[in-house]
Amino acid sequence: SCLSLTGELFTNGAYLDLAGATGLDWTPSTEDFTISVWFRMSTGAAPAMEWIVSKADTTSPIYQYAIWIESGVVKATTNVANNVAGPNVQDGLWHHAVLSNNGAGSGDYEFYLDGALQGADTAGATKTGEDPMVGCAKTFFPVATPMLLSTIRLVPTMPPQSFSAQAK
Repeated sequence: SCLSLTGELFTNGAYLDLAGATGLDWTPSTEDFTISVWFRMSTGAAPAMEWIVSKADTTSPIYQYAIWIESGVVKATTNVANNVAGPNVQDGLWHHAVLSNNGAGSGDYEFYLDGALQGADTAGATKTGEDPMVGCAKTFFPVATPMLLSTIRLVPTMPPQSFSAQAK
């Protein structure tokens, strides 16, 4: 089964606040972790920003880690200034996104979509002190999105160096 975050499209949506979740407050520049999620967007109208998973400051646009969709293009970051973009995913198909952070090793993060590396960049050192969220970036910015989410994982480890996933 899938998570469908409902509400008034583009304005007042549902989201999950992972308050009290232990072990998810990683420092991207020094710790290894992986975030993976299966998602499916509709092909219809969508908000400019659709958040899948994030850990963000509630008063400014500072993201400890995030996977989101911006104007149909999937993106990821563990750095305030830099993000890695993938292709447009507003196609009605299932996609598998993986944000792999190697802070303890190279100090970089990699972003994969459907098994293909989309890019890599330098991990940031920012820690927000806020809760991880599913379906929004901040508690005051919950936006219902035409998206289904499935098998969301946040783990303190590195994935294998190769992935095999295919959109369906």
